[in-house]
Amino acid sequence: MESVFTACICMFQCVTLQQKLLDASAELQKCQEQILEKDHIISNLQHENQRLQDHISQLTKSPSQKAPEKRTLNRDVRILLAEEKKSGNKYFHDLNFDHLANKSVTETVHQNLEDVYRDNCRYSDKEIKDACRTYFINQRRNIKRKADGSDEQHKSSCRSRERKNVKLENRKTALKDDRVDLTPEERRLAQEMVDMGKACVSSEEDPSSDEDDPADRRKRKVTKRVRKVRELYFESQKMRDLKRKLDTGYWEVCASPFQKRQKWTIIKDSTCTISDRKIPHDVKPWMLKLDD
Repeated sequence: MESVFTACICMFQCVTLQQKLLDASAELQKCQEQILEKDHIISNLQHENQRLQDHISQLTKSPSQKAPEKRTLNRDVRILLAEEKKSGNKYFHDLNFDHLANKSVTETVHQNLEDVYRDNCRYSDKEIKDACRTYFINQRRNIKRKADGSDEQHKSSCRSRERKNVKLENRKTALKDDRVDLTPEERRLAQEMVDMGKACVSSEEDPSSDEDDPADRRKRKVTKRVRKVRELYFESQKMRDLKRKLDTGYWEVCASPFQKRQKWTIIKDSTCTISDRKIPHDVKPWMLKLDD
C-alpha cells in the first residue's frame, strides 16, 4: 500500500514538473517572439533613420559639394594665371600678347603646368600658348568694356546665353527620361525642337537688383525668385505647350533637391517685351503660328 502511495506521489510530481516545463517552454517562445518583433522594429527604425539621413544630406548639400568642375586646359590656365596675378606677375594688357614683358608670364604658366602634370602633360606647347592668349584677350576685352560702360550689358548677355543653354539641356534630359509623361508623338516633336538647339529657346529678362535681393524679397513677403520670359513671336501654341511639358517634367522628375531650391519661377508678363529673334531657316511648320 505504501509503495502505491509513493508511486502516486512520484507520478504527481512528474506531471507537475512536466506542466512547469510546458509553461516555461511557452514563456520562452513568447520571449523569443517578442525579441524577434523588437529586432524587426529596430531594423525598420535603422532603415528609416538612414533614409532620413540621406534625405537631409541631399537637402543640406551646398554648391561646394556638387560634382567638381571638369578639368580642362583653359581652366588650369585661368587658375595658374590668377595665382601669378596675386604674386604680381601679370600680363600688361596695354602691350601685345607676344611682347617680351608678357612672354615671361606665359613661360611661367607653361613651367607650372609641366610641374602640375609632371610626365603626363598631354598638351602641346602651342595649345598652352593659345590658352594663355585666349585668357589675355578676354581680360583685355573686359578692361575695355569697363572703360566704355558696356560691361553690365555684356554680363547680362552672358547670363541670358547661359540660361538658354541650361534650359535646353534640361529639356534634353526630360526628353530622355521615360518617367516624364509624353506621348510618342510628343516625343517625336520634342526631339525635332531640341535638335534645333537654342533657336527655339525663349530668353528671359534679368531681374532688377532689388527684385533679386533676398532682403527686399523678405520685406515684400515674396518667397519665389521670378523672371519674366520673352516669348518668341513666331512660335505656335503647340510648341509652347510642349516646352511647358518638358520644363514641368524636368523639375518634377529629374531635378535634384539642390536644383529645386535654386529654381526661378518663370512668368508671362504684359510689360515684358516680345523677342524679336528671326524665324530659324530650318523651322518646322508645326512650330509656327497659323498667321505666319
